[in-house]
Amino acid sequence: MFGKRAGAVVAAAALLLGSACGDDKTSPTADAPRATTGPEIPVGFVNAEGGTLSFPDTRITTEVGVAHFNKNGGVKGRPLKLVRCDVDGSPEKAIDCANKFVEAKVVAVLEGIGIGTDAMLPILKSASIPLVGHVPFGPQQQTSADAVFLGSALPAIAAVPLKFFSEKGAKKLVYLSIDGPNSRQYFTNNLEPVAKKLGITVKPVYFSPSSPDFTVLVNTAMAEKPDVIGTAGLSEAMCTSMINAVRGTSFKGDVFAGSCFDFAKTVGAKADGVYAYADTWWASAPDDAPPAKAKEIREYLDAMKASGNEAKAITTGQVLFAAVMDLGRILATIEGDITGPKILAALRATKGFPAFMGGTLTCDGSAWKGQSSCAASALVYQAKGGVMRPVSKDFVDVSSFAPAA
Repeated sequence: MFGKRAGAVVAAAALLLGSACGDDKTSPTADAPRATTGPEIPVGFVNAEGGTLSFPDTRITTEVGVAHFNKNGGVKGRPLKLVRCDVDGSPEKAIDCANKFVEAKVVAVLEGIGIGTDAMLPILKSASIPLVGHVPFGPQQQTSADAVFLGSALPAIAAVPLKFFSEKGAKKLVYLSIDGPNSRQYFTNNLEPVAKKLGITVKPVYFSPSSPDFTVLVNTAMAEKPDVIGTAGLSEAMCTSMINAVRGTSFKGDVFAGSCFDFAKTVGAKADGVYAYADTWWASAPDDAPPAKAKEIREYLDAMKASGNEAKAITTGQVLFAAVMDLGRILATIEGDITGPKILAALRATKGFPAFMGGTLTCDGSAWKGQSSCAASALVYQAKGGVMRPVSKDFVDVSSFAPAA
């Protein structure tokens, strides 16, 4: 989902939401800035940065989102304040960050790409601090009663491309995936059951993220004679390497880049025809979105440009900007003091909520039974002329794969 989640990380991506347009009046507008004068609301922010897998763009879009939200009135006049802590995939660093957040008395923790952050959950729970993000980055987060994710559930994210390619006639898919326990669990628990229901095969080719040779990996995938070579989620740089490697072979099937989108402009003509998915309307093509969502996309693009980060706007980091906007609007529904328990209750009470640049969020656990995510569908995009354009008629409905209520 985005971003790329070394594990369920990579296997999730980014970023895939429900359908529907929503009411554009529910979000702040750049046209009418309103000063924030009340006391700051401290929110922790955890993100993988500085290590082998590093996602600074996710931090940047989050910071721009907070500045933009505050510029437009914040939470009833109170500004959000990010308390930043970077993780590197180790439980030890995640625990350090959790303790830092408790000491800083944050009311919630916002997760960017939180590799290894399952280790934070017990500490946050003991301090009544909910974890919020776009997609969960660990199996415990997927089902935690103390976490809420404002994107599509990982099982739904897994199902969308399998259903899409199955309907195109594909019988076998091979995914290149960063090795790790979360990635293997993602294949076992999410991809393989859906593939079985569809009567197709999906096979992994695992690799270490330290020095992957995508020419070797693609040739390994081709030996399986697949109809599709792709990934459940890699970094933008890895997606670019994968696509270049595939285009350097005789492979004639479809290529699927998970939640990567930047390759459309960086790879050039070789990117044409490559598929990806998103659970928000993608910022590279506002006119392809419904009018209310197109307005929100332009609000996001204007904020990124005004902050000097226009070049970083068309990345999976856009979902963290959206998460800030959504979280801020939900916080504004709370009466009285804003505390961790009140935030969790407000999130759980969110139903039919028009997500910023996305679809409809319902966070009471019914979007996908057993999951802490608020949506269960995604759009499929395809690269054409340097731009990602939606090719699924609407958000792909995978509700038939969800557990019975």
